[in-house]
Amino acid sequence: MNQIKILTITISGILISSCNKVADMPIGSNKIEITSTKMDTVKGTWAVITSSAKIGEQGMIFDHGFCWGTTPLPDLSGLHTSLGALQNNNQFSLKLTGLLPSTKYYSRAYLKNNYSLIFGTQREFNTDTLTSPQIITNDVTDITSTAVICGGNVIDDGNGTVLMRGVCWNTITNPTLINCMNRSKDGKGVGTFTSQITGLQKGTIYYISSYATNEIDTSYGEMKTFSTLIADYPTVTTISVSSIYDNSAVCGGIVVSNGGANITEQGICWSKNQNPTINDFHTSDENGWSSFECKITNLEPSTQYYVRSYATNITGTGYGNEVNFTTLEAQPYHIGDSYGGGIIFFIDDTRLHGLIAAPNDQSAGAPWGCINTTIGSTSTEIGSGQSNTTLIVNGCGTSNIAARICNNLVLNGYSDWFLPSEKELNHMYLQKAIIGGFSDTYYWCSSEVNAEAASIKYFGYSSPYNADYKDQTNYVRAIRAF
Repeated sequence: MNQIKILTITISGILISSCNKVADMPIGSNKIEITSTKMDTVKGTWAVITSSAKIGEQGMIFDHGFCWGTTPLPDLSGLHTSLGALQNNNQFSLKLTGLLPSTKYYSRAYLKNNYSLIFGTQREFNTDTLTSPQIITNDVTDITSTAVICGGNVIDDGNGTVLMRGVCWNTITNPTLINCMNRSKDGKGVGTFTSQITGLQKGTIYYISSYATNEIDTSYGEMKTFSTLIADYPTVTTISVSSIYDNSAVCGGIVVSNGGANITEQGICWSKNQNPTINDFHTSDENGWSSFECKITNLEPSTQYYVRSYATNITGTGYGNEVNFTTLEAQPYHIGDSYGGGIIFFIDDTRLHGLIAAPNDQSAGAPWGCINTTIGSTSTEIGSGQSNTTLIVNGCGTSNIAARICNNLVLNGYSDWFLPSEKELNHMYLQKAIIGGFSDTYYWCSSEVNAEAASIKYFGYSSPYNADYKDQTNYVRAIRAF
């Protein structure tokens, strides 16, 4: 009776065990494998290891990674890094960091799924001995009064990791991280880097060296020497080109900053090639106004030109942005031609009409006339000088006033001369060298300001319009239209 009871219990236990049996390990096409493991890079404090996994048709790796240590057969109880799930046959790698130099290590890849944890072939490697990094100092460029650009190139990390790199500088030789006035921090690792250095003193000699720091040492590149400028280069903006003809055009510039020193020369330079400089064709004005306008002459028809404004101070020459334009086809009239009793100084957009200046002044001292009398309705625009002159002559009976002198002029066979308007006078100023005969003084125009004053312009250098009382005397130059 007891034997039967024991047998019954045993059979029951077998049945229960059979019901809770774990599924069989995948085999054949469902098998997972680590097919290869290799060391890609080994340094003094880090190494890169790579493995490949083969996953079966129904496989699912929910964890994979690497184990490593200084004893053989490292596993998950020691140093390891999990890389998470892996769903496809794939290569995976890891950078092992924090290693000891000159030390032997063992490493294995692992895969984990619902069925098992497997390890790949163990790989052994020896970390390198750490040495000092090696670095080269770049040349110093873009020197201004308070800033420069430098940098370096870390060509060897000393078998470790470059933890910090940059440049350090001082006003005494051989700057280091210990004695430098300041330093830049420009990332980590090997390769080139650029350092933006600011806050320097004007007109000062500096010494600068690149540096690189790894786990055991800081190395320095070659020391470079530079001097900051007494002043910066001027900053200039080029104005769009206007009045484009077949052989001439008008351009100009705005001096945004003189760089901290007086402007000694400014103007426009041009060429058929890009980036013209003062070594190419250029105008020159030594007066240093904040804005200026220049006439470009002797151009070829139907030709593209490149233009830049420039300004020069004690440090050197700064250039504005480049603009380009194309001259017109050959035209029947040109600025500077002798025609119609004088010199052509303005041509309109039709290229068939324009303005002619008398070759000489008509007076060296004439009033505008009729102070405290408002003539009214005068204009400043191109083309208004004739009507302005008629208004003045009809509204002011005084003899020998500027407008009447021009209105009564008979010169070189022509009798339709008049006193130029404000903008017509400005075009005369722009072409004064071509017209000739002007004095460095003020000239009247026919544009009235109010009952007491009218506009004048100084011909000695480029300047804004001024006004003078009508009873004061100024120079007079007549013009006519064609």
